[in-house]
Amino acid sequence: MVIPDLKADVVPNTTVYIPTTFDPRVLVPKDRDCACWMLNAITQDQRRYGWTPEAWVPLPQAFLRTAMEYSVYQPILRQLQGDRVIEMDRGAGGENCRCYRLLEPHRSAKQVAYTITKNTLLKRMYRFQVGVVDALKEPVHQSLRRWLSTVTVADDGPDVPHLDELRRKDFWMKVCDYGRIHTGLTSLPKRYRHFIRLAGHSELYAVDVSHCQFVLMASWLRREGYAVDSDFVQQVLGGRLYDTFGAALGVDREKGKDALIKLVYGLPRRYNRPHGEVFQRLYPQAWDSCMTYSRSYPHEHLSLHMQRLESKVMIGSAAHLFTEFFPDEPLLTIHDALVVPRSGVFSAESLIKDAFDTHCDVKPTIKKTLWTA
Repeated sequence: MVIPDLKADVVPNTTVYIPTTFDPRVLVPKDRDCACWMLNAITQDQRRYGWTPEAWVPLPQAFLRTAMEYSVYQPILRQLQGDRVIEMDRGAGGENCRCYRLLEPHRSAKQVAYTITKNTLLKRMYRFQVGVVDALKEPVHQSLRRWLSTVTVADDGPDVPHLDELRRKDFWMKVCDYGRIHTGLTSLPKRYRHFIRLAGHSELYAVDVSHCQFVLMASWLRREGYAVDSDFVQQVLGGRLYDTFGAALGVDREKGKDALIKLVYGLPRRYNRPHGEVFQRLYPQAWDSCMTYSRSYPHEHLSLHMQRLESKVMIGSAAHLFTEFFPDEPLLTIHDALVVPRSGVFSAESLIKDAFDTHCDVKPTIKKTLWTA
């Protein structure tokens, strides 16, 4: 099943979200829709990427100009700052980009739908939507976008921005520089998952690899000539690394996982702190290899490389083959998981194993969980 032109599947979006505490009537009529679009651009990224309301959101000039000219948005931004609706961080964002966030009481306020009626803005919004879809050149991305467009929300789903976006068929999809796919489902809160339907299927399973990035890291470090402890490798492949590290710290698995990720992907000085000392005691070779690598390259290099490798294996290989071999089987990718109906679980598991055999020559633990639980 192939849709020749994905652009024909784009539904024009006319709805944005603004805080209940913000009254658009404080602006002149011609600026109201544009101001609401900007406020939505800030809260939308926080919602889509799972950021906190306090997070600074970059709004590059190139992005703002997809919706309106500089002479239009600049005075509106100044007024929103002057009225204490938003604030700007001049030191963040880089050249031709500034970061913004809402101020209180707007930051903590409930978000409500606002309908855009300004024709010039609506045309530009639609043009941007089409451009995003048109940028999907890889067959696997096009196939995933096609299945994303079959997502619906159960009738009893609550009226919240996360689900309303899907109800309105605003099926945005972005492939980041590291190959990860971001959609309206990526940061969907777990409490809303059971309202999701994929091509009519209500029972969806996430099939992924336990400790995926650490599996890839252990394999990659060894290929690059770094030493890695056998205990580290076995615990990674057996899906026990987070439990072991958490127990050594005296915390639960989730806190152990969080601490380990911050340690390994963080600044080199973290390796000499208490968590680093525990890591060194448990896995001296892995500690030395990670320390050596982090001192040789920018500290974020390892995490970004693992993200690219994870995308290559899970999306470029496993998901790609799934869409080729089973074109009529519904498929989504969420983080490092393939999300499928029950009928696709065995196929997804087999292709993930094949992908790891091909790219990493290891046999990791495959997890199968009810995503819509």
